[in-house]
Amino acid sequence: MNILVCVKPVFNAEAEIQVVDGKVTSSEPELVINPFDEYAVEAAVQLKEKYDASITVLTLGTTEQIEAARHALAMGADEAFLAEIENASTLDTRSTARVIAAFIKEDPRFDLIIFGRQTVEFGSGLVPSQVARLTGLPFVGLAGKIDISEKLTVERVLDNTVLTVSAELPTVISVVQSIGEPRFPSFMGIRKAKKAEIPSWKPSNLLMPLTSVSSLSRTNANKDRGECVFISPDDPVKAAGELFDKIMAEKIL
Repeated sequence: MNILVCVKPVFNAEAEIQVVDGKVTSSEPELVINPFDEYAVEAAVQLKEKYDASITVLTLGTTEQIEAARHALAMGADEAFLAEIENASTLDTRSTARVIAAFIKEDPRFDLIIFGRQTVEFGSGLVPSQVARLTGLPFVGLAGKIDISEKLTVERVLDNTVLTVSAELPTVISVVQSIGEPRFPSFMGIRKAKKAEIPSWKPSNLLMPLTSVSSLSRTNANKDRGECVFISPDDPVKAAGELFDKIMAEKIL
């Protein structure tokens, strides 16, 4: 079985964000793997261990933006490809899906295409279903458990229930956190990933130009601070009365 996992490099969500002259900067500008995509890699590695699958990773960007792919290799993926796209991080969901679909059509060996549920910066979660539509493959979203016997069986984790569905392979799926905590890359895995060659691939025959979403170019920090009023808690009944009066005076209720 051949598995394709799509991962995206994103800015570290834990990095300190600063506003300098109206522009957003980060103290840690390096890119990391999208946290939700780690669960997609974990799902693929679990299937590899169970069914002796082969895992290919695809990421979009430039040669300076391949750390997400290397992280996936360190976790247990077998090979990775870079779809060379300028400004890949700002592509809209349809353009991203078109690139991935073109890769799948050019290399149709994959039985399962796995995505994380969403990305941390835009969070629409639309790319997996759009890839399925463009490739004509079935789509199963929000997978919390995956089993493959004669066909694919997935437990979809919804708000108040778990829905079990089946689909024929090949299929596109997205996974949620209940698939299992992503494993920490081993020392040997990290060393292997650092030495791995990641071939570049350039999409062709996309017919239409790729388009980007709106991006934040400038922000104006509000320096105005409202007056803060402290109510003494010495007398809880009196404090509650004062709080009520102020809430009513400000027409909050």
